Amino acid sequence: MRRLWSHVVLAGVCLGLPLSGCNCDDETEDTPWELTDPFPEEDLAFDMPPDLAPDMPEDMPPEIDMMIEIPPEIPWEREVIEEVELQQALNDRTSLDVGEDGTVWLGYHSCNDSICSDPYLSVAIEEQDSRQWRFEDVARQQGTFGLIVYKDQPWVAYLDEINQQFRVGYRLESGEWVKWPLPVNFTGAYDGLDLTHDDDHLYVTFASSLQTPVELFGLDMRRSNSEFISLAKLDVKEASAALERGLAANNQGNLFLVHRDGSSGPYGVARYKLEDNLWDRQSYYSDPSITVSSMIARENGDICMSSTVDGGFIGDGVFEVTCGKLNNLRRQVWRYDNESLSSYSSMIEGQDGSLIIAYNAGGNSRLRVARRYPDGQWDFRTVFNGSSYGVSTAIDTDNKLLISYYTCEGSRCTLEMLRQPYL
Repeated sequence: MRRLWSHVVLAGVCLGLPLSGCNCDDETEDTPWELTDPFPEEDLAFDMPPDLAPDMPEDMPPEIDMMIEIPPEIPWEREVIEEVELQQALNDRTSLDVGEDGTVWLGYHSCNDSICSDPYLSVAIEEQDSRQWRFEDVARQQGTFGLIVYKDQPWVAYLDEINQQFRVGYRLESGEWVKWPLPVNFTGAYDGLDLTHDDDHLYVTFASSLQTPVELFGLDMRRSNSEFISLAKLDVKEASAALERGLAANNQGNLFLVHRDGSSGPYGVARYKLEDNLWDRQSYYSDPSITVSSMIARENGDICMSSTVDGGFIGDGVFEVTCGKLNNLRRQVWRYDNESLSSYSSMIEGQDGSLIIAYNAGGNSRLRVARRYPDGQWDFRTVFNGSSYGVSTAIDTDNKLLISYYTCEGSRCTLEMLRQPYL
C-alpha cells in the first residue's frame, strides 16, 4: 500500500490545506531488533509442492452451468463509526480485517484538532456479539499503515514519519500494543509497505523511493518468542507498491508482491519462494499507465488484480480487472470504459469464488461495488450515493462483505462502514 496523497488529485477540495507535521522525540524507548539468520533449514520441515505457476493449465476454475440469481438492489446497512477531521478523510486510508472469532478490526487515523497536529494510528473494534464499537490508540503516527488479523490477533505495520522508523506491532489479549522498529533505511523518501500472512508465517515488505531494493521480513508464528528476520531483498530499485493490497501468500511456500518496475516502468508481480529464500520470477504488464490497486492469489494459482487505467482525466481512470499466472498476467482482462475510478480500489475474493471490487467512483462522488460471479456474470451497483475516500474490504464470518470508507458533507467527515444485507 502506498502513500495515498502521491496519487490522489484533490483539485479544488484540499487546495491550500496545510500538511500536518510534528517534530517529536521518540518516547517509546524501544531498542532496535537483533536479527538472526534466515529460517534455519534444520528447524523447518516444509512440504513443498512442485512449481505450479509455469505449468498449470491456463484457464479459470470451471464456471458453473446454472446462472446465479443476482440479488436485488437492497439498501446496505450503513454504520457511522466516528467523526474525523477533513484533512484525514481526504488524504487517509482505512484498513479492514476480520478475525476467526468474528471480531471486526478497522485501522484509521484519529486527530485531536482540525489540522491533525497530533495524529494517532487507531483501531475501531466491533465484537461479533455486541455490535458495538470501541476504540484504541496504537501509536502516535502519521504516514502509511496496514492492518491484518492472524487468526484472532491484529497486527499493524506502519511508517512512523514522526520518528523516522518502520514499525510492526501486535495486540496482546490485555489490550496492550507491542511495537518494534525494523531496520530499514528511512533516512530518505519511501514509497510504501505491504503485509500478509499464511498459515505459519507473517510477512512485511518495505519499498523505498531511493535506489535500494525492496526489503522483506518474515516471522515464524509457530514458535514462541520468534523474531522478525530479514529475508531476501527484491532487487528492484524505486519499486512503487500497490495502492491498497499488494502482498499475498498462497500457503504453498510462495509470496507474490505487486510493484512497479522502477520509478516509471509498468506494474507487475514478483514471486518469492520461502524454501529457497529467493525471489525467482518476475512478470510485468507492458503498459505503464496501468496502476494496480489490489491483488489476490487464488487457490487455483491465478493472480487477480484490480487496477486503474489512465483515462486522461485529472485524478480519475478506467476500471480494469485481470487474472492470470506469471507467464501471462493478463490472460483474462475485463475493462469497462464507462466505469470511472477516483483514487484506488479494494479487491477481495468471496467464499463462492466471486471477485469483489469496491471503489470510489469518478470524482469520489459515490461508492460502487463490482462483482464477478463464478458463472461469469458481472454486477455493478452503487452501494453508497455520497462522497467516499480510502475504501477497504473484508468478508465477515457470516460471509457478508464489509466496506470501510470516509465520507464528507461539507467540512463534516465521518468514518463509516457498509455491511452487505444479503448472502
